[in-house]
Amino acid sequence: LAATRIGGRPRQIDTADIVRAGRELGLRRLSLNAVAARLDVTATALYRHVDGRWGLERLVGESLLGNLVLVDDPAHDTLRHLLSFGLQLRAFILDRPGLAGYLQTLFPRGESGRRLMADELAALGRRGYAEDTAIVVSSAVALMAIGQAAAEEAQRDRADGLEGERADAAA
Repeated sequence: LAATRIGGRPRQIDTADIVRAGRELGLRRLSLNAVAARLDVTATALYRHVDGRWGLERLVGESLLGNLVLVDDPAHDTLRHLLSFGLQLRAFILDRPGLAGYLQTLFPRGESGRRLMADELAALGRRGYAEDTAIVVSSAVALMAIGQAAAEEAQRDRADGLEGERADAAA
């Protein structure tokens, strides 16, 4: 349990503290109150660093997405490349509960998302695609991968407790 602070100067936090606490919580459990509690500050103190719930989500989501490094094998033809892109993106999302929801909302919202799309446009450009076509193709694959990851995450959530429900129904 965190010790209750009585008097004295309020704890100083910075954006890095907020990102760290948000990543520890994960996007699924992310809230201003949860981050504030983890940092032992008030939710109001966070508003000096983030613009509300959306700002907090963008800060943490972009931090998570910043760790995504997609491997582009130059030996892959376009079909194998796109399959690899989609599978790598899906696996990354599934390892970070709540990231699918972040990506489904106004993607790309920040620098990490824009970098991801720019890298994929460059990969398709190396395979002879014009930029406008690459945008359509890469966006379609990304949306399918994100949607698939979101569906799998929802199924996992639904499966939690399913055995208990089955046992109760059988009893």
